[in-house]
Amino acid sequence: MRAAGGSFKRRTAACRKRKSRISWIVGVIVKRLPPGLGAGQPAYKEATMPIGELCSRDVIFVTPRDTVPEAARLMRQHHVGDLVVVEDQAGRRVPVGMLTDRDLVVEVLASGVGADTVTVGDIMSPEPVTARETDGVYETIQRMRARGVRRIPVINDRGGLEGIIAVDDLLEMLAEEIMNLATLVGREQAHERAARR
Repeated sequence: MRAAGGSFKRRTAACRKRKSRISWIVGVIVKRLPPGLGAGQPAYKEATMPIGELCSRDVIFVTPRDTVPEAARLMRQHHVGDLVVVEDQAGRRVPVGMLTDRDLVVEVLASGVGADTVTVGDIMSPEPVTARETDGVYETIQRMRARGVRRIPVINDRGGLEGIIAVDDLLEMLAEEIMNLATLVGREQAHERAARR
């Protein structure tokens, strides 16, 4: 009985998440309609899925004091091209920068400096763009586009690191839901044909 109950709860949560995703996509479409065509539709502007429901919670991070070789080893070990740079502040990991594989190439390899003499803090991009867990997907996309970044850390209400969201995550979600909408249209047409026989 416990397993069945857990399965039902998981299905219910997945259903709510899917409805939230579809509502967000419909909201984006409605916002793009010419004035008047969206009349009578719900106000989707604020009805966006929280980014905390989409972000990856498995975040690879370093500190400003770590060396460049240590950062490079982490990138290789975890197959990532970006690391969140954090500082411990009152028990919270607070994002203070981002380090990319391009930073390693341009600032270290191309400059010909000794990698062992350079720390992450020397070459990271400070003051990273962040998103709160409660921020909407549309709002987060706008922020990423304005700053020209593909990945941003996700923080909680105390500024602590909770996850990371990437453009790839957003594209995957959008592609999945657009396919679901296309399937819905096909099924609707099939039901209509069957009803009129």
